[in-house]
Amino acid sequence: MLRDMEELLNSVVYDDIKEYLKEALNCYNAGSYRACVIMSVIAGMYDLHKKVKALANSNPTIRRLDYDIEDAIKHLRPYEKFLVEKCASEKIDMLNSNEEKAIKRCLDIRNDCAHPSNFICSAEIAREVYSTIIDFLSSKPVLLGQQSIQQIIEKLKGNSYFSIIENEEISNTVKTELKYLHIRALRPLAQKLTKIILDESFDTNTHRINIIAFLAYMSNIPNINYNESIGSIICKDDCNDNYLQMLNFNPCIVDNLEDVNIKRTLSKLSKIIQNESNYENMISEVISHCYIYKKDFQELIGNLLCENPINISVVKHNILKGIFNNQQVCDHDKDYLKGLFTSNYLQMNQVYSFPLKSYFYDILSLCNINESKCKFYFDISKDLRDSDYTIANHAIKAFEKIPNELFDMLDKKDISYIVYSILKGRANNTFDIMSYTDDLSTKYIFTKYFDLILDTFNIVDLKLFLSFKLDMKGMSPLISTMLTLRPTFVDTIYNLIYDYYNQCGKDEDSEVFILYILSLTILSVLKKDIINTIQINKFEDLKILLNDLDSQ
Repeated sequence: MLRDMEELLNSVVYDDIKEYLKEALNCYNAGSYRACVIMSVIAGMYDLHKKVKALANSNPTIRRLDYDIEDAIKHLRPYEKFLVEKCASEKIDMLNSNEEKAIKRCLDIRNDCAHPSNFICSAEIAREVYSTIIDFLSSKPVLLGQQSIQQIIEKLKGNSYFSIIENEEISNTVKTELKYLHIRALRPLAQKLTKIILDESFDTNTHRINIIAFLAYMSNIPNINYNESIGSIICKDDCNDNYLQMLNFNPCIVDNLEDVNIKRTLSKLSKIIQNESNYENMISEVISHCYIYKKDFQELIGNLLCENPINISVVKHNILKGIFNNQQVCDHDKDYLKGLFTSNYLQMNQVYSFPLKSYFYDILSLCNINESKCKFYFDISKDLRDSDYTIANHAIKAFEKIPNELFDMLDKKDISYIVYSILKGRANNTFDIMSYTDDLSTKYIFTKYFDLILDTFNIVDLKLFLSFKLDMKGMSPLISTMLTLRPTFVDTIYNLIYDYYNQCGKDEDSEVFILYILSLTILSVLKKDIINTIQINKFEDLKILLNDLDSQ
């Protein structure tokens, strides 16, 4: 299949070279095949010399070659073959051996075409020369070979190689450095940088950071077998810090890793994800990225994020919340994590004995699974009424961070259970709970309780209240607020106490005692706050009941 010569022309890098080659194409189209060859080779040699000039300031050997070529041109000496051979030499390494042979063959054909001879230049020969010059010279930017690798490594020792240690700046610097490097030199460069990291052969810490940053941003370059180089760093335990720093510079490294190295990377991150570190943002980005785009690792990542949900770390919290709020993540993938998180929580059989973290509440609120919420409220309520001040104080501090939306999902019994647990903590003289219950009317959980209970309080509610065995210190703020909000509630509570006492209270000493405490509390509140005649009459009735209870 013949290649489109005009399409080849569009791949030429420099505009002035393109003009020469366009003229060569015109000659070909006119049937002047010798002229096409001559113009193509002239363009190619001019192009190669132009690239030598572009690199002269960065390499003394290339600078010397440029001087020699200029001198030959000045004195009208042939220089093309000399130029090609020098560019293919080990010290300059701009051309490989195959490119050198092909270009030299073009020079020989040019010589046959330029001088009277029996040589017949066919259309096929003209096309070959034209395409060779473009493929091997004019379509390529200025390129350096393996000789420049050591120069790059030496430059990385400099304190100011990267003007600032910032990811975008590093990325731009690496791109600029590598755009002049021949593709065949990229892999050896990555291998040499890897060896320096493995051997820890850094001159200074700046040298170490520069090499780590440079190699991190080589990850997106094709055809260098980056996975092979980075794999040896991942596998060496002594290089953990260096690898983590590479990921910190460029989390997208994982996009260019084979599955086995992604697993190794996740394993390394799992060992530091629970604790605070300087790599929190990197860990979040890497794991989130793998969960979203590396479907084969979702189960592994899910287990990593949702293990021990009560003790979830800030990093795990940020990752989960980021995934839940990411519109690019499908509902199925979100639901998988939510289900795993709540399932693991429900399977935790140990008695809750350490402060729940607000991160846990936040994630649980996003899961919206009522079964797990019931267990959660049971767990935290148990801590709120714990006699250990440390546990109870931690519990109320964490409790205050719970979003109000979670309380809206609970029924009257659940709300009552939490309220009485808080009051039990007050009765235990837990300092932070006592402060929290100074004014119940300002606390959402209590206003929710009052809304649900004042109009519907019944014998079942009374039994639940009595089961917490509160003392006057625990009962007083609740009874006082309830009677302030609804003065007629004293009638309801009186009737319930009286009925409950007559039905079963006489046979239950502990129940009688709690009724006694409740009655004392109501009397105390009435004496202090109520001066209404109706309430005074109720007070007299309660005194009779109180005396009756006292005789038990």
